[in-house]
Amino acid sequence: MSSKLIYHDWDSNGGVSPFDAVITDITKNEQVLIACPYLAVDYLKRILGRCKSWKIISDVEQWLLSHPVRLRQQVVRFIQSNCDRIRHCKNLHAKILVSGNRALVGSANFTEMGLTKRVEMSVLFEGEHIDEIRTWFEALWSQTKQVEAEELKRFVRAIHEHPAPEENFKSFQFDLRSDFPRIKAKFVEHGHSSQRTVITDQIDEQEILKLVISKSKTRQPELAIEIYELIKNHIPEALREAMTVRTNKQLSQISFIINSYLVFRLPYTGKRYGNHKHDGVYLIYPTDDLQNLKGIIDENRYEQILVEDPFAYFDCILPMMSYNEIKQFQPLQWQSVQKGLHIAKAARSIRKWNTNINVTW
Repeated sequence: MSSKLIYHDWDSNGGVSPFDAVITDITKNEQVLIACPYLAVDYLKRILGRCKSWKIISDVEQWLLSHPVRLRQQVVRFIQSNCDRIRHCKNLHAKILVSGNRALVGSANFTEMGLTKRVEMSVLFEGEHIDEIRTWFEALWSQTKQVEAEELKRFVRAIHEHPAPEENFKSFQFDLRSDFPRIKAKFVEHGHSSQRTVITDQIDEQEILKLVISKSKTRQPELAIEIYELIKNHIPEALREAMTVRTNKQLSQISFIINSYLVFRLPYTGKRYGNHKHDGVYLIYPTDDLQNLKGIIDENRYEQILVEDPFAYFDCILPMMSYNEIKQFQPLQWQSVQKGLHIAKAARSIRKWNTNINVTW
């Protein structure tokens, strides 16, 4: 009989999630009971495929509401395919997994965000309290029912216009600055599984990039992707980790945000330079390095850039650059871009961007 605290160890931050390591270990070839309001379907498939049998109790209303509208049908399909093994318990807030003679009880939801990104703590019980936890679960199971298919469909239709809570949060204009280090953990490699677990409020970078390029109607889609990769590859890893990558609500642009400041956006389309229209990007550049752009852009454009307003709290601008201009960048220009990113990272944070989707790198 024993118990053990499970939490992220700062010395190994960036390694395997201790929560996922425990779940992976205790669920293999066992009968698994889960009680949790917030669940990622891809993560459930990842762990439930390893066990003998399973049952889930969730607050299905909150489970659906926690997902962006575009992902709710994935939850509906999972529930409908496993209706005899899932029960709805309104106002459930416990996060519990019972497997064999062990149980994990704590604050972490069974999502990628909860297990690999947030500051959480759980207790792993072995032998001790297992019978009591299992009795609690079975009592809850006996008092709850599965959700009828038609009722589930009506509920989904009723909440169609309601975004996930974190999507509402993104519309806030300010956020509180925190110097607390970010949790960055990984899932255990199962070896045989190719299943990719998706954060419930995020989407894969390459997937969204293709969608953005399509919706933007840029006239040079292949070149746009090439320039995106070129710019990304010139951003040092330490700066990438400080950034978020997001889209606008129309899914027609993808942006890099650092310390609440927009530092790179792609694409813009149809901007007129002289007698011609060009597609391109916005890219941060320090004002005291603008002379480095001579020879990259023509003289008239250079004069226009010189009078652009800088950021409010630091001396950088966000000029428009065509794809062909970016392709002419040499190490000197990329060093200036990196300098601008470091300046933005160190600047005072003033607002939170109203964006539609967070993008995983």
